[in-house]
Amino acid sequence: MSPKLLCLSLAAMLFGVGAFAQDESIENAKSDSIVVLDKAIFANDDAAIAAALTDVLNEVEQSPQDYDLRIAAARGYLARADLVRADRQMGDIESDEVGALRDRQAEWGEAGAAHASAAKKLAKNPKEKSEAYRLSGECTVHRINGPIAGMRFGPTAKSDIEYALTLDKENWEAHRALGLMYLNNPPINGGDLDKAVETFTTCAEKDGDRDVYHALLAQAWMKKKRPERARLEVAKALQKNENNRLALDIKTRLEEAGKW
Repeated sequence: MSPKLLCLSLAAMLFGVGAFAQDESIENAKSDSIVVLDKAIFANDDAAIAAALTDVLNEVEQSPQDYDLRIAAARGYLARADLVRADRQMGDIESDEVGALRDRQAEWGEAGAAHASAAKKLAKNPKEKSEAYRLSGECTVHRINGPIAGMRFGPTAKSDIEYALTLDKENWEAHRALGLMYLNNPPINGGDLDKAVETFTTCAEKDGDRDVYHALLAQAWMKKKRPERARLEVAKALQKNENNRLALDIKTRLEEAGKW
């Protein structure tokens, strides 16, 4: 019997079932904090993500060996880094602010990667390990804030994401992460818009509840100069999540161009 189970058994004998009820309440509290974080991420609300992430990090300090908390912390940092990247790509940012945003994005990417790396060691099965490697790879991408960082972190990020797919071929978030590389990288570094469209289409078909796949597919169609296809995917994304920032931005651009 493990030390934890032995302690719980002794507590139950000494104090009755209250020891187990208390342990169950702790688990429920952890789940609640993660649920709050998930809702904030879905709403694309950076302030709410920051607040929820703080609660998760407080729990990580108390339970550093908890896989779910480590994964949640990595997801929270990744979400914040994603929003900074969106601000850089879509917002009207002054040139002197871009460097600060890149540094903030890299800082959160590094923090998220640290929690994902911890989760790799805590994973109990291939599916859990796949998700840890996927998050590690995506967070590491955000550490690329210049050419030198690209040479340092780019191969590591791609390797982690590809390994995630060897562990779980149905990890559609890992497929999405690979699709982002096809979408954003120049051709010399593996960029391929046709592969991006193919990847996001497959993700949307296999995991149809996620708005993000449709939004990214719309972005890929925009890059391929196919606004009519982009419009269809934006509508699907917003039907699933009216707060999807990428879909809203593409919709605005289509409206301004008279294509909506």
